[in-house]
Amino acid sequence: MTVNGHFKEIHIGFQGEFAALSQQRQSAALEALAAVLKIPSEGLGLRQQMMPGDAAEFEMKLPTGAVERLRTLLQTNNGQLRLLGLKNVILEGETGKVETWRVRNGRFDLEASGPTYATFEPVPRIWLYHLIYLMVTIMLAISILRFSHLVSTSLLLISAICLVGILFTRVRRELAAHVLAVAIGLGAPIVVCARLFPTQTLLLFLVLISGITIFRRFLF
Repeated sequence: MTVNGHFKEIHIGFQGEFAALSQQRQSAALEALAAVLKIPSEGLGLRQQMMPGDAAEFEMKLPTGAVERLRTLLQTNNGQLRLLGLKNVILEGETGKVETWRVRNGRFDLEASGPTYATFEPVPRIWLYHLIYLMVTIMLAISILRFSHLVSTSLLLISAICLVGILFTRVRRELAAHVLAVAIGLGAPIVVCARLFPTQTLLLFLVLISGITIFRRFLF
């Protein structure tokens, strides 16, 4: 998750003694961490369990409010966090920003902070855009049917692409859904005004999707 557009991944490392604890005591420590962050223990969103070696590290996805609270506790050198035996906390952001906090002499110190870069973030609830495009292209296809069957077929092809975009959002491929939405927004008027045939429409979308992807990689 992000915090004001900054942090999405959290890596938390415990002192070496943590790895020697029983599973029950480890679970109790993680539940205590969740309590400090004021979220249920399942809200920690653990994605990676014990790492090889003496130390124990976890990769987490936390709710936005929990990340904000964690960062505040680190900045204020919260005693509860130190009592849990944390060794380091790494906050990674979508914009390339990274903050590394380590315990030194009984304090959480900000050891490193990486730069923030421009980012290309998918629009929230992008499926709504695809749903609107789907309705518009279907209505256009019906209205143009009596004038040109081929153009109407091209618009129905765009409707099918809208369904693919909705499917992408269902499987959490928001960036791919975003690229498709931009391509549809640019391509639909061209199809109608230029009266492109289905094959031409498909080629147009391939070019638009490739161009948008290259543009994103070079500028973002």
